[in-house]
Amino acid sequence: MAQALVFLGAASDEEKVLYHRYRSEKFIPAPRRLTEELWQKSIIHPREDRHVGAIFTSTLGALAAGTAQPVTAFGLTPESRADLDRDPRAASRMIKYVSGVLAIDPAPMVWMQETGDGLRVANTVGLGAERQRLVPSLLVGAPVYGKTDERELAFEIGKRMAYLRPERFVTLALGTLPKLESAFAAAVLAGGAPIAAHDGTPFDGGSEENKKWAAQLRLQVPGPLLDQVGELSVKLSGRVGNGLIAGWRTATDLTANRVGLIVSNDFETAARAIATEGAALSTMSVKDRLRDLLAYAVSEPYFQVRRHLGLHAREEVSA
Repeated sequence: MAQALVFLGAASDEEKVLYHRYRSEKFIPAPRRLTEELWQKSIIHPREDRHVGAIFTSTLGALAAGTAQPVTAFGLTPESRADLDRDPRAASRMIKYVSGVLAIDPAPMVWMQETGDGLRVANTVGLGAERQRLVPSLLVGAPVYGKTDERELAFEIGKRMAYLRPERFVTLALGTLPKLESAFAAAVLAGGAPIAAHDGTPFDGGSEENKKWAAQLRLQVPGPLLDQVGELSVKLSGRVGNGLIAGWRTATDLTANRVGLIVSNDFETAARAIATEGAALSTMSVKDRLRDLLAYAVSEPYFQVRRHLGLHAREEVSA
């Protein structure tokens, strides 16, 4: 609470003292990892429709496989893959740490690129025995791997790696909002449940391309998963279309901001990153995104996450 008041310029002298007393001089790693229960109850933004995420999870393999490529297609070689256990750079340590805390499975393959301009995720398949499996690649450009501020790295890497979870990886695998909307329409069609569009008319999937994609999904996605998609689609009846996926994608950005805050453990760092980041997967203004994260930073769900990760106890002992 004191941290939020200091950020807003509304803290009393006593609150400023409290803030500086408990704000560690250096980055403090969490000794535990997040659980699925915490993700669902205390991290995912309430505006992020769980039914949409579940539909994408059920069809992820087929949807992402359509754009997945071997690492060589991105100009990468297996030999140049970063060894996070041996690379002394702060970025490597932070990627390994964040992968563990977020319980990302499979952990991404990592490449450091001198010509890269930031932090990107490539939709790739694995190497060797895992070449038939989707294993994302994290491409780390010099502006990122050259950083030494661990809090700043934690926010940036944490926010990006939040999208490696199965319910939201399709956002990175497909890239654009129109493709995401088409993928969702195809998944709903493949589920086979008769539902209504937002205007009350029967949902027919839109374009012929969507219908062809749905036919492919019926061949690629196991029957039980398609049945699940159908059941979930019924719960969305009357809301399909009319900005449903755009709103969901915006909400995933708000969730990703929460993840960045959690792993960086510092609101000032998170706020600075949001204020200066480039294009985000959100239609909200920087001011609104900051306001949303500030509200989360003083909420009981955030406190629950901190308690679970063991950050309270470590700060109190160090103080």
